[in-house]
Amino acid sequence: MAGEELNPATYISGSQLGTDARRRFVNISSVSEASMSGNTSYNSLQATLQTNLAKRLTVLANYTWSKTYDNLPYGALMTGPAGGAPYAIPIYTPGYERLDKGPSDFDHRQRFVVSYDWKIPAPSHNRASNAVIGRWETTGIVQVQTGDPLTVLAGVDQSKTGLGRGHAQVVVGQSPYGPGACRTSAPCVNWLNPAAFTLPALGTYGNVVKGSYFGPRYVDWDGALVRMFPIHEQINLMFRAEYFNLLNHTNLLDPTTTLSSGGFGSITSANDPRIAQLALRPSACRWSGILSGRSLVYAYGASLAGALSGDAWWCDVGAVQSSAANHAGRLVPAWRPAERVQQQRRHRDEGFISSLSTLIIPDGRRS
Repeated sequence: MAGEELNPATYISGSQLGTDARRRFVNISSVSEASMSGNTSYNSLQATLQTNLAKRLTVLANYTWSKTYDNLPYGALMTGPAGGAPYAIPIYTPGYERLDKGPSDFDHRQRFVVSYDWKIPAPSHNRASNAVIGRWETTGIVQVQTGDPLTVLAGVDQSKTGLGRGHAQVVVGQSPYGPGACRTSAPCVNWLNPAAFTLPALGTYGNVVKGSYFGPRYVDWDGALVRMFPIHEQINLMFRAEYFNLLNHTNLLDPTTTLSSGGFGSITSANDPRIAQLALRPSACRWSGILSGRSLVYAYGASLAGALSGDAWWCDVGAVQSSAANHAGRLVPAWRPAERVQQQRRHRDEGFISSLSTLIIPDGRRS
């Protein structure tokens, strides 16, 4: 969504008039229109590989080689009918889109994602080894993608149109990437070469085309290690270790791309480092079946309810079944939506019920 400026100012060499005095409609300030005139194209090659080895290792890999191209202003909104950034050149000028035709702001040329789930096999016929390394499962996702498109802006209204969207001017013979941006600041990473860009001449718009350069790539591996510890028949204790950015890889953010800003071309921040979180929680509703000798009853509002799924579900208690086929005198755990459980509550003493986590009662009894 482009924000077209309908009343830009006109550059007059040597004029001392203010911006509003030089607009097409004199003494009227900026007039912006939310335009839907932009066009976008997307082309890609996509490949997917999925495999399941011995019912223990599942791998899903996706690779995308693509290009997203548009003629919208750099930084324009793409998701709704609202005015975005204006074009660098007034729309009354022939070929006004020429600096804003390029890769979309969200374009990533290559992206590779692999997800996996591995149920680690345990030694057979060895109870001691199984107790240590049995019941482990690991899962994770690896993501690698190329960097964001970068557009170098002047940061100064050299065109004197009042748009404030002029692009920088490329210095011929200089590499756009290289040292010189950090100077004496630290911590800092050089990315764009300040010597490769300069401000355009007065009355001009620069010549850097949108998306001509690219920022740092992104590499991330998130993983989890899970172990189930059997406590009592259907009752298990789950240990879960989760790691985000497992390798603690430094994923740099984009550099400063406004030429007039301090630190132009430098990177002074990054995405999150490695983050780890550990969890230990009981679970009983993951497997179906009936407890022998005792029945497990979840109190309404119990913290165990829905612990595994993380969704708004409750592990409620089904009605006592009397037939032999349904294990007479046993309470059957079942998943039910939270809304339905709340409607079916018969106990209203929330102060007492919500404080309970589990209640184990002999078969054939119900409280």
